[in-house]
Amino acid sequence: MKVSLLLPMAFFVLSSCTTFHSSTESHEPKEFFVSVGHPWSGQKLLRWENDHLLMRLNGVESGSKSPIEKVFRPPLDRWGHFWDRMDAIGVWNWRSNYEPDGTVIETEAPVWKVALRRADKKKKVDAIGRSIFPPDEKLIWQSAGYQSLCKAIAELISEEFC
Repeated sequence: MKVSLLLPMAFFVLSSCTTFHSSTESHEPKEFFVSVGHPWSGQKLLRWENDHLLMRLNGVESGSKSPIEKVFRPPLDRWGHFWDRMDAIGVWNWRSNYEPDGTVIETEAPVWKVALRRADKKKKVDAIGRSIFPPDEKLIWQSAGYQSLCKAIAELISEEFC
């Protein structure tokens, strides 16, 4: 008899202390668009479409004259980790435009765009740039911010992106 009384009580304690998520919307993005590349030689872009990420490789990046597309469906735990990484990188505080001041820029200067919006929070960023990358505003390939973003994306899709 004592056991039958304890089981409902144990369930009540567990269920009142645990948050159950029945929807995937809390971690999936409302907007996700990241692109990096060169205006003339090609680019990589990764964007959210309905329920998946679509990677598109154009030009030299694809190794082909035709664009190559790949679909990714990251599990919820990877989305949670990705958003934590974005918080740590500080993307929500980036300005809208990053271009070097008074520096001669090569014609093949890399261009990039990062537009992210969380569905479950009011956090968003929409930033573009040429040659330099936030937050340190170093040349893109030398920027810790760029390296951190690339690593976070690679962990999210289990494939190198940048």
